[in-house]
Parts: sequence; C-alpha cells; structure tokens
Amino acid sequence: MQSKMQIAILGSTGHIAKNLIFEMNKHNEFHLHLFARKIDALNNFINLYTNDPGNITVRGLEEFSNYSYDVIINCIGIGNPSILKRDPSMVFRLTEQFDNLVLDYLQSNKNALYLYFSSGAVYGSDFSMPVDRNSYNKLNVNHISSNDFYSISKIYTEAKHRSYAEYKVVDLRVFGFFSQFSDLTAPYFLNELITCIQKDQVFITTHSNMIRDYIHPTDLIAIIDKLIFKHDLNDVFDVYSLAPISKFEIIELFEQKYNLTYHIENLPGSSPTGEKNSYYSVNNKLADIGYYPTLSSLNTIMMATDHILNND
Repeated sequence: MQSKMQIAILGSTGHIAKNLIFEMNKHNEFHLHLFARKIDALNNFINLYTNDPGNITVRGLEEFSNYSYDVIINCIGIGNPSILKRDPSMVFRLTEQFDNLVLDYLQSNKNALYLYFSSGAVYGSDFSMPVDRNSYNKLNVNHISSNDFYSISKIYTEAKHRSYAEYKVVDLRVFGFFSQFSDLTAPYFLNELITCIQKDQVFITTHSNMIRDYIHPTDLIAIIDKLIFKHDLNDVFDVYSLAPISKFEIIELFEQKYNLTYHIENLPGSSPTGEKNSYYSVNNKLADIGYYPTLSSLNTIMMATDHILNND
C-alpha cells in the first residue's frame, strides 16, 4: 500500500489554513500535520468541520522540526489589518521567524516542497490598473511609510526564497480570499457588508469604486494540487479566480439578494497596506502548470455568504 503524503500546515487557525484543512481532509491520501499556537481553537475547528480526524495530527509549533513532511504550507501571517495597524513591526518579526524555521528544515530535507502564502501587496501601492507580468513595485526608498511595511516584508521573503534556488519553494500571491470561515470581526469590506445584514444596519460607503478578485477555496486547492504534482519548482505565481468583481456590483447583489440598505458618504481611506482601486492580477502564469479557475469572485462571494447567513 502506498504511504500517505505528509503535509504540514503552519498557522492552522488562520482563514486560508482552515479552508485547506477542510478541503484536504476530504482526500484520504493526505495526512495533515497541523501546527498552531491556539491548540484548543484548532481542535474545536477539527471537531466541527473535518470528516476524517484520523488523518490529522495536531502539534505545537515548537515540534515542527521533529518530524518529516513531503509538503509544508506556511499560512502564518497577520490576517487582521487592525493588528497590523497597532503593531506595524510585527509583520517583519512574525514572517521572518517562521519562514526561517521552514528554510532551516529544508537544509536537511531538500526534497520537501515549501508553499508560502505571499500577497499581491508585493507590487506596492499602485493599483490604478490590474497588475501583469510586467508590473513592478515603485517603492520610494527615501520615504518609506508604515503602509509599505507589509509589502516590503513580502518582497524580502520572496527574494530570499529565490536565492535558495536549490530548494523547492513556491510563493503564492493572494489578492483576495473569502469563505464560510471568514472572521467577520476583521475590518474587511465583505465582512462589514455581512455584519450590516446580520444586524439590520445601513452600510456606509464612499462614491469611489474598487475591483477585487476573490479566489474560491476549491480553486486554491486545485492550484496546490498542481504544485504538489509538479513539485520540483522554485517560483512565484499570482493567484486569480475566473473573474474579478467591483464594489458596486457586490453592493447591488447584496441589495437584491439579502436586502442590504446602504448610504454613500465622503469617508477617508485608512487601509494599513495602502488603498487599492484595482487590486487583482491578469498575470495568468499559473496556466503554465495547468491551472484554470472554475469559479468567479461572484461565485465565491455568493456561496460563502449564503453559508454564513444560513448558519447565523
């Protein structure tokens, strides 16, 4: 009998990680090694949302180096912008600590594949147009602000990964992600919309439009499956859905389907990673490894919102 593929997931209580656990546990050929600081919260999630807990082992992060893995997926990051706003330096320390933990492991386990979740923020703050293969970061090195910290941390990590050309390391730049497991307390646009519906409140927004791209969890898993099959890679890819969606398209859909009421006002922008009008990528390099998305941002939003509201 062929042995199961051993997959480690770091940061297993995070939003993306929860979806990986939920989807990958459906595959009997995977044994998941889940690492987190909040063990009780992780065990609660496993008990509620997994079909085969026998294919899951929960461990503390301090145990990571003691075991063998075929694939390591690093989901550790700051998922709540308000935390980044309170402590901007945290993104450097947190990213560096656990990225180095994995790279140290790869020194003696060079056949392992390391998947790191990066961000579209590597492109900087100019999102007047979607990014493509020719886009680059226009960082003003003489006037670095706190809004640049997140972007710089991701650029540094990606550059470090390319320097280890002999290692199998892939960076996945996520631009937008939304699912049934979203933390609705985090100050993101979709979370605020859903909270207004749940509390029967008026949603306040500005006249300015924006375009976002939310990949569905099953498409994200399809990317990971392609990378596991390819395995021998040291590269970076932008992540994208079948189609992006604009802010007012979402608002109109929520108004029609969920009876959202909204009001437009002049409000200041306050994103700790910078304002982004067209935050998505048309760099379809993932097609080179056989990835073709099946679900759009609209599909992703509607499916997740239905689930959240129906289980409210």
